[in-house]
Amino acid sequence: MNNFLIVLRKEYMTIVGKKSFIIMTFLTPVLMILLGAVPALLGVFAKDTSDKEVIIVDQTGKYYDAIKDGEAEGFHFMDGSADISEYKSQALSSDSLYAVVVITKDLLEDPRAITIYSTATIPPALQDNLSKTLSRELQQEKIASYQIPELDKIIADSKVSVNISTVQWSADGEEVAASATVGMITGQIFNFALYFFVIMYGSMVMESVRVEKKNRIMEILATSVKPTTLLWAKIVGIGLVGITQLLMWGLFFVIVFVALQSLLLSSVTFDMNQFKDAVMAAQEGGYDAELAGSLEALANINYGQIIFCFLCYFITSYVSFAALYAASGAVTDAEEGVNQITLPITILLVFGFIFGFYSAENPNTNISLITSFIPFMAPNVMMVRLPFNPPAWQVWLSISIMIAFTCFFVWFAAKIFRVGMLMYGKKPTMKELWRWIKYE
Repeated sequence: MNNFLIVLRKEYMTIVGKKSFIIMTFLTPVLMILLGAVPALLGVFAKDTSDKEVIIVDQTGKYYDAIKDGEAEGFHFMDGSADISEYKSQALSSDSLYAVVVITKDLLEDPRAITIYSTATIPPALQDNLSKTLSRELQQEKIASYQIPELDKIIADSKVSVNISTVQWSADGEEVAASATVGMITGQIFNFALYFFVIMYGSMVMESVRVEKKNRIMEILATSVKPTTLLWAKIVGIGLVGITQLLMWGLFFVIVFVALQSLLLSSVTFDMNQFKDAVMAAQEGGYDAELAGSLEALANINYGQIIFCFLCYFITSYVSFAALYAASGAVTDAEEGVNQITLPITILLVFGFIFGFYSAENPNTNISLITSFIPFMAPNVMMVRLPFNPPAWQVWLSISIMIAFTCFFVWFAAKIFRVGMLMYGKKPTMKELWRWIKYE
């Protein structure tokens, strides 16, 4: 037990004591926020707002006024009546003319009788603007052709939007608000987190074993620590590193959550129902129904069950893959060889993530149910199903299967680890690995 704690402390402090660990622990949430914010900022600041001159050559004389009235930001439409060849020469000789739009026929009779000419690739913004503007104009023209008084108003009044609310019956018959979108997003967050953390910390275990074997440190450790004890100490030590980071990241997001409430709502609460009421009260002139529905659905998610199950699946999945990664690191000390051996393990992780990703849209199909009990896929699939409240027996059966197979994977990996940690030279064949597993 003493040797176990010594190795565990060494593995934990080797990583946590590094400045890079502390820096990346604090930088990772910031980078994740920037990852979501930067595309939005680029969409705002990367727009080309310079004034671009576009000549409209409307040979029908019907559409220029509508196009001019629907002028988009960054485009300046001008009426043109000259021959197209003159505009072609002007565009080729200078940069003042951006594009020429030529309408040759009535667009109701021939919708393809419009062409955009330019010396450069036309951005979608110009084409979309013209398409929307002319579609509205043609719609009004078509309506007028029926010669029915106030037909446009009748059509406008007939357009009715439906706001469908979804209510889920709980096991005791209680009605609670639900949202498929909120459930999907919540499940996908946990699916990605599980995949990211398992592959990150599992790779740390593999790298630790590979480096110690390459530097012959493993031979020294083997004289005083049993192989199984060494394997468990590495898995638990790096697992504690992961828990440390998770706690620090959780604290960071709690601080951000509290700060945003203080700034925007002038109140702080961790009760989702009170948070929803505070958001509603802050809305000027009432609140948006869709936002309120999403917040209510968010408040009705059983976070206690989800967090408990996430910890269960994280521990079992991490221990399983960390053991397999450790065995891979013990098989060979060459980095290239380790990458080849761990590729199938990584592919299994990717399969679990992919099945989880697609199960979010259809959480109750047969394929989602079956994969909920397959060890390599169960954690990811069940995490995206939990916000949709699957039957309790499915959750407990899935966790039980994961615990049983985790014990098997650790036993399997320990058999390879205890022999491979002291083997040097060429990479073993599958026949030799099978022989290692059968050693008593």
